[in-house]
This record gives sequence, C-alpha cells and structure tokens, in this order.
Amino acid sequence: MRTMVKLSGVEKTFNSLKVIKNLNFWVLEGEVVSLIGLSGCGKSTTLRIVANLEKTDKGTINRGFKRLAFIFQEPRLLPWRTALENIVFVLKDRISNKIERQQIALHYLKLMKLDQFKNYYPNQLSGGMKQRISVARALAINPDIILMDEPFSDLDFPLRLLLIDSLQEILKKESKTAIYVTHDIRDSLLLSDRIYILTTKPMHVKEELYISTEMKKMSNPKFLELEEHIINLLKEDSLREGENK
Repeated sequence: MRTMVKLSGVEKTFNSLKVIKNLNFWVLEGEVVSLIGLSGCGKSTTLRIVANLEKTDKGTINRGFKRLAFIFQEPRLLPWRTALENIVFVLKDRISNKIERQQIALHYLKLMKLDQFKNYYPNQLSGGMKQRISVARALAINPDIILMDEPFSDLDFPLRLLLIDSLQEILKKESKTAIYVTHDIRDSLLLSDRIYILTTKPMHVKEELYISTEMKKMSNPKFLELEEHIINLLKEDSLREGENK
C-alpha cells in the first residue's frame, strides 16, 4: 500500500507566530485520516500545505498523488448553474465528450441520492443538499486524494450523521483516500480509519489513534471511551492555551 502523503518535521511561521512545529504524519492509499484539534490550531493550514497551496519554513512533504479535490465548509456552488451543471463544469477540462461528462455527473448525483434534483439551482436546495452536491463534484473528477475542511460543521448533527454515513460508504466502495479536518470528535470517529490528535500552537501531533470498523458504531462502549479520551486530550490543550494567554 503506497503512501499518499507524508509530512516530516514540518514547521510554519506567520510573521512572528509559529503555527506548526515538528509536524509528522502520513496517509496511506485508501485511508480516511482525520486531523482533529482545537479551533485555530493550524488544521486548515496543514491541508493547504498538503495541497501545495502554502509553503513551509522547514521539513519535507512527500506527495504520492497527482490529482486532488477539496471539499470546503461552504459548498461553493455556482448559483447560475443547476446541480448537474455544477458537476459537469469541473469535468470540462478533463473529459471532451459531453455525453460522458453528463453520465459521470449524474452517476455521482445518484450516489448522493440527489439525481431527482439535478435541474434545481443552489438557491432551491437545502444546506445539506448543497453540501452533498459539493461532495459529488469532488468525487466526479476521480481524485487520488480528497481534502475535507470541516465540510459538515454548519449542519445539524442528525443530518451530519446521514452525510457521513453516505460518504463513508462511497469512499470505501471507490477506495478513495481522504484527509478530514474537523474539531468534531464524533464526526472523526465515525468516518476515520486513523485520527491524529493535534496540539494547540505551535501545533504538532499529540497522539495517533487507530479506529476499527467496530469502534465506529456509537452503540459500542469503545466508541464512548475514545470520545472521552479525545475530549480529555483537547481539554488539556485548551487549559494550556488559556494559561499562555
């Protein structure tokens, strides 16, 4: 199994503020890995570094992927295009055949159970529907890796559960690799194969957790134990951050 991403000794400073210090982690092909930490610790900056949108001051980054897709907190759909057209649009530079583009776009809308809304515009759809379209759009370009920056944080928990369940099924079915940035513990436990718990600034890995299939069930006592364990780790950092202010 090849390594899709590996960060070794990565550091990043903005002006005089050291945001990341000696960050080390890796992601294997087919894995869903979560980066979880307090708000503002540098999770999104790390995603940008992985995507080569942000330069580092120190360390090495090995990227075993060629094509990536981003799913942001906001759906970022084009308001003047329908649900189907929003997906077809990102395929224009990749697939010359118009019919093939339509078929691929419709396939991923069906996976997200939105094919009946293919001709709806974003302002006619709910927040959850729009986010599902953004997921379908990311999958449609057949990326080697998907970077997700808190895409479900604005949604109610029951809806997040449904979306995470659908996304998990699709990622496994299509053997996709993903890095999921979040500060929501349950989201990360439900979706991830591994979780990196991150410290406050200067950020580095505090602990790495492996999540088995059985652990991903909220009815499993181990799920609650892991949730409590992560809460306690984040509490420690929150207290430390408060003391340093």
